[in-house]
Amino acid sequence: MEKNKKEAIKKAIAISVLILLITIVGFITIKYEIEGETNLPFKLSKIMIISTADGIAKDEQTISITQSNDLYFYIEKNQNYNEESMIENVSIENIKIMSAPKKGKVEFYRPNNTNGLAYVYNDDFIIKNSITYSGDIQTSMQNLTISNQGGIISFRTCVREIGETTPNEENDSGYSNDGTLLKKAEITISDIRYNIGFDIVIELTDGKIYKAYVNMSLPLEDVENQGVKAVEKVDVENIIFKRVKVR
Repeated sequence: MEKNKKEAIKKAIAISVLILLITIVGFITIKYEIEGETNLPFKLSKIMIISTADGIAKDEQTISITQSNDLYFYIEKNQNYNEESMIENVSIENIKIMSAPKKGKVEFYRPNNTNGLAYVYNDDFIIKNSITYSGDIQTSMQNLTISNQGGIISFRTCVREIGETTPNEENDSGYSNDGTLLKKAEITISDIRYNIGFDIVIELTDGKIYKAYVNMSLPLEDVENQGVKAVEKVDVENIIFKRVKVR
C-alpha cells in the first residue's frame, strides 16, 4: 500500500514537471511568434516611401500617366549585438499584389543601372517576384549592392496605364514628375489604391538568415495635391524578424 502511494506521488510529480515544461516551451514559442528576434545583428531602422506620378509623352498632345511609389529600406548594424557579423545579401522576396487598383496595372521595378533617372519604365528592369542586393564594400542601388555593414536598398512599385492628359505648356521635355497630374486627369486615390505584401530577408556571411513580412497600402494620401508625398516610417517595431533555419 505504501509502495503504491509512493509510485503515485512520483507519477504525479513527473506529470507536473512535464506540464510545467510544456507550458514554459509554449510560452517561449508564443513569445517568439509575437516578438521575433530581439537582438538582431542588423536591423531594419526605417522605411521611406515617396509617392508621385510620372507623365510620359506619347505624342505632342498626350501624356500617359503612371503613379509611382519608391520604397527605401534602411538596414543598420545593431550596436547592442556583440559578435562580428557581415551582410551576405538583403532580398525582397515573394512580392504579391494583395488587392489590385480599380484602374491600371501594378508593376515593380529595380533601380536603373544606366545614367539618368533613378527608375525607368523599361522591361529589362521589371521585378517579377524578388530582388537581391549583394553585400559589398559600399552601397550602390544602381548596382544592387549594399554595404556589408549596413545600407539602403530600394525598389519601385507603380500603377501603369491609369490615364492620359495634355502636356504642360511650361514643360516640353516629354517627361514630368508631378502627382498633381492625377487630379488633372481626374484620377482619384481610391481609383488607384492597392495593397502589396513581401518578405525582407537578411542573410549573413556566417549563414544566419532572418526574415520578416511587410504589408503596405499605396499610394500615400494627398499626393494628387502635393505633387510629391514622402513619409518616413520609423515605427517598424511591428515588422517582426524571425530566424530561418533552412532556406
